[in-house]
Amino acid sequence: MIQSSVQSVDRLRVEVKKLRDMIEDGFANDAVYKEHDTAAKAAAKVKQATKAQIMKQPAVLALVNKMKTLNSELKEKQYSLSDYLLEYQRISGANQIETDDGQILEIVNSAKVIRKTK
Repeated sequence: MIQSSVQSVDRLRVEVKKLRDMIEDGFANDAVYKEHDTAAKAAAKVKQATKAQIMKQPAVLALVNKMKTLNSELKEKQYSLSDYLLEYQRISGANQIETDDGQILEIVNSAKVIRKTK
């Protein structure tokens, strides 16, 4: 069943890619769209330059660094929580846990397949 599902997912991905390419060709062949796309890209360049200037300000840099630190800590805490929940689920056999304030939380496991490079 797993192999069949993987093959089915691969076929669907190929089909979606073909359709996406056909749609993009339709946009690429439209003169009005090309004109608007060029104008949008020019505006995006101006926006990006302005954003880069703002990001160089010391106060903004400090906030960015703090945000990176907090995101790293958050990711670490989420991994720890996942490990704790898997262990709790294994030991207790329960798929739910109650918080201190009485809220019931359901433990959900998720798995995915990724291709290994050869």
